[in-house]
Amino acid sequence: CKQWYQRRVREDGGERCVAINATTLALINAGIPMKDYVCACAATVYQDSVLLDINNLEESSRGPLFMLAVMPRTDSIVQLQLDHRLHNDHLDKVVKETIQGCRDIQVLLDRQVKEWTVEAAAAYEIKPRV
Repeated sequence: CKQWYQRRVREDGGERCVAINATTLALINAGIPMKDYVCACAATVYQDSVLLDINNLEESSRGPLFMLAVMPRTDSIVQLQLDHRLHNDHLDKVVKETIQGCRDIQVLLDRQVKEWTVEAAAAYEIKPRV
């Protein structure tokens, strides 16, 4: 049985998404096989524009807070949370842009995993295929 601890140095919104993304990296780093990454991104609507990766100020603005966790390769929704009301006219746009935000996060996480692989291979003097 393993225990995981998350220590927050600074709180600036998006803690749920950060926790999901960090857990994905921790599972990969621990060598636990996964079908896909689980990536999370939060969004809100401000003056008909979708804002992604919102901070604490945007999160507390009492606008709609939309949080989505996705398996990006298949676009499978793992978790969806909506705080406050979101007008139906904005729903499709918010979902599409948040899924794209999750895909962008997957690219960043994948880049980090590749860096770890190169570092680990260098420590064992192995040439990785990246």
